Amino acid sequence: MYPNDIEAQRHPFSYSYEELKDFLAAHDFPAYRAGQLFEWWYKKGVASYEEMLNLPKDMRKLLADILPCPLPAFTHKEQAPDGTTKYQFVKNQRGFEAVYIPAVAGSKTNTLCISSQSGCPLGCRFCYTASLGAGQNLEVSEFIGQYWAIWRDLNFPKTAAEGKVTNIVFMGMGEPMLNEENVRRAAYLFNEQKGLDISSRRITISSAGILPGIERLSNTPFQLAISLNASFDEERSQVMPINKRYPLKDLVALLRRYPLPNRRRITIEYVLLNGVNDTVQDARRVADLLRGIPVKINLIRLNPHEATIYRPSTPKQVEIFQQTLMDAGYTVIVRQPRGLEAHAACGMLGAFDDAANCQEE
Repeated sequence: MYPNDIEAQRHPFSYSYEELKDFLAAHDFPAYRAGQLFEWWYKKGVASYEEMLNLPKDMRKLLADILPCPLPAFTHKEQAPDGTTKYQFVKNQRGFEAVYIPAVAGSKTNTLCISSQSGCPLGCRFCYTASLGAGQNLEVSEFIGQYWAIWRDLNFPKTAAEGKVTNIVFMGMGEPMLNEENVRRAAYLFNEQKGLDISSRRITISSAGILPGIERLSNTPFQLAISLNASFDEERSQVMPINKRYPLKDLVALLRRYPLPNRRRITIEYVLLNGVNDTVQDARRVADLLRGIPVKINLIRLNPHEATIYRPSTPKQVEIFQQTLMDAGYTVIVRQPRGLEAHAACGMLGAFDDAANCQEE
């Protein structure tokens, strides 16, 4: 289930419950201490061993030496009027960002959008992050650290009504399938029952179409989202160069055989670009491409920024595109932008990439 690279990471947030038990046993501590540590870290929000008073003093001292737990910290945050908040972290002088999206009225879904890389090498031409170029892969502890630092900033809410994160989406900066092992391990840790205990149904991993990684993801219980954004190869290669390596026919063939539990569907993300991929003909081709695959389709009107030549489709174009797909029998949702004013909306992450310009809160 977990890749076997735990010893290289050496941070408490990299350990599953069973791995932590093994680690403690190797240092002559009983297994039940793992449950106490998980309770402190993931239920009470305490990371300092000195505060864990139900642990023996000698154990606290040893853990501080052999398994230090430095607090993850963000260097900058910006909140939009709708409450969506973007946080920047820094890895080796490169910024990466996470976005907390609070529930809207009538909902109990608080979503955390996390990054998998500090940059992205795929070059999708509608995405700001792509303009930053390739970055570094994040470690497992940095995935959990994004959650932990934001949970701390929110004052450790205990319930969804209070603002606790209920959904994790690997849709931030970077391509998750290019950091596949760490993403997969982090997803299992978010799901760990004795830890954060987020349902696998509420953990979504996205991809622009890296087929080997998607194939391996099929062996996990997590939700899959695919960034489609075009209805035929020439069009998709224009906006997503990765399509030249993994063309539409191969991507769709993989989705067609992708195993899904009952009542689960693959999420298709489709960014609408004015005059490029937003015609009725495009919608009909998308309908034909996906025929027979259990999907739901999210339409996203391009969130404009200075790093793309494209412009958003008009609201009328979006409405016609949606209706065409709905007439073909699909569930289609038009995603409303969240965090636009903070450059936290879809396709806008990376505006704080120059770490030298970040200001401490």
